[in-house]
Amino acid sequence: MLLWVLLEKQESRGRVLSEEGRCIMVFSSRQSRCRYLPPVELYDQILTLVATTSADRRFHTVVEAVLKQVLSFLSSDAVGLKLSILQCLAPAEMVICLYVRMTLETAPWTHGPCMELHGAESLAGYAATRRIAAVSQDVSANPEHLPLRLEEHTNSIAVFPLLQEGRIAGCFQVSSTQQAFFSPPCLDALRAYTALLSLAFPPSAFCDQQVLRLHVMPDNDVQRTHFASLRQRVAAQMRSLGQTEATVLQAELRVIQELAQELAIL
Repeated sequence: MLLWVLLEKQESRGRVLSEEGRCIMVFSSRQSRCRYLPPVELYDQILTLVATTSADRRFHTVVEAVLKQVLSFLSSDAVGLKLSILQCLAPAEMVICLYVRMTLETAPWTHGPCMELHGAESLAGYAATRRIAAVSQDVSANPEHLPLRLEEHTNSIAVFPLLQEGRIAGCFQVSSTQQAFFSPPCLDALRAYTALLSLAFPPSAFCDQQVLRLHVMPDNDVQRTHFASLRQRVAAQMRSLGQTEATVLQAELRVIQELAQELAIL
């Protein structure tokens, strides 16, 4: 495997330390900093899932496997973490916001409904529009003057665009209760995990940069009021589409698109 060849070349210049279920740390005698890599077993697992999992289950299966490994890598009893996958939402052939499709979190976050829309007012929107990773080590002071949504429990945040051949499907966002949580080696590791997360999306989920026209989305309190009717509206869509697993997802996406358009004009 190519990865093993790369590791062997690194080992010839320095030494490789590994710990089961954690990242591999490669120390080079020519570099004082270390580079964290996801464990080789995770690459093998994800490639197998992509090759063998049906298209309708691939997203959840791949993302769950990667996020669990990221949480294992980052987790500490003293730090709360929230990992979020945000996907581009494109009603009328134009991406007006990103929606939170899946999360994995620790205390003090609660495992409640994760439906949120992020637009031009958010760090995810900033990272998606520019197709670059964006980090705020102190969201309250925000010395970088980045667009930030001040969210409960979050003191630092990092966002990474999910890219394929220059096209974007969304972002991987990591929120922490600790200020200055993201060290350079940590950011290197999260970039590597982001590349694996990109494999969860079909080619059709990636969109060209010119279709991103992000609107400003209201804060979460306003959004929660609108999303209170989500289940009822999905049920109404289902009555017109028919009762299958595929149409449940289709109906839910249609309703989210409608709600996003409503919120964009507030």
